[in-house]
Amino acid sequence: PTTVNPTENPSATPTEVRLVSRGLGGRLVYAGYENQVGAMNPGTVGGGATNVVPDFSTAGYQKGEVPIPFVEVAGENATVYPTGANEDDSERIQVAIDYVASLPLDSNGFRGAVLIKAGEYNIFHPALQVRDSGIVIRGEGSSRQAGTTIWYHYTDPADGVEDRSTLFELGTKSGNGGVVEKFSRKIADDYVPVGATILTVEDASSFVAGEEVVVTQQVNDDWLLHMSNMGQYDWTPEQYSRRFWRRRIVHIEDNTILFDAPIVQAIEAQYGGGFVKRYTFLDEVSNIGIESLRLLSSPDTPDDEDHGQYAIRFNRVKNGWVRQVSA
Repeated sequence: PTTVNPTENPSATPTEVRLVSRGLGGRLVYAGYENQVGAMNPGTVGGGATNVVPDFSTAGYQKGEVPIPFVEVAGENATVYPTGANEDDSERIQVAIDYVASLPLDSNGFRGAVLIKAGEYNIFHPALQVRDSGIVIRGEGSSRQAGTTIWYHYTDPADGVEDRSTLFELGTKSGNGGVVEKFSRKIADDYVPVGATILTVEDASSFVAGEEVVVTQQVNDDWLLHMSNMGQYDWTPEQYSRRFWRRRIVHIEDNTILFDAPIVQAIEAQYGGGFVKRYTFLDEVSNIGIESLRLLSSPDTPDDEDHGQYAIRFNRVKNGWVRQVSA
């Protein structure tokens, strides 16, 4: 529960309401809220309950509209067995992944699954890589007693933090943040609240309903100042102006655009505003999943930072998933 001002009568005594509650037919009902008083939130205090908890019903594989598929194992060449020895299993697992990558896509957009049988495995080299669409990595359970456990031991600092800190890297890498911008239009609203699906741009004439765009948030020096004066730690606005959300345009009226999913962070003109952009994603892949695994790192001491940092990274992946994985 939270305390908000009633929107129907701003002079009324604040009442306690739930930001999200169950309504008729089991559908969720979202109550509005104002930002808290403070240097970072002067825009809406006393100005009405403009923000709502974002509706995440479109999140998930295929926007949650279809279940995650079960993809069949691509035969014996795609099956990896434990050896029972404390040896490096990196090559054996990568060979199975590369074999599935060589197979054609089926009508559903999948090549097949790699099955890593129950037991313990050791990885001494960085980043098992899945670079092609339509590949699933599957173990036989994430439990400690009877599942597929993979230990990540790689700790060579000479190869750089990003490589040594990733066990499974799914997707591709490319320059320019993976996005080629076609054109952009500045957001005209002074304040786009959290949870909004509608915003106004200076000129929407070049956009069309049905296309995918990115909504970006820019930040400026005032944002850094009010974010606990993070400029004193050499933060720069450029480091934090790369945040974007992919959205599909549902409807356009004049310069107002309706999206299929909400904005999850307020966009404020006073802190830099934002843009709506037409784009092309570089080297994007799809239909990649990882499931039923137990993934562990191996630090030497509780304070050791020179060890595997991330179990799984997704790069340029559309419609991917992780399920029944412990890390």
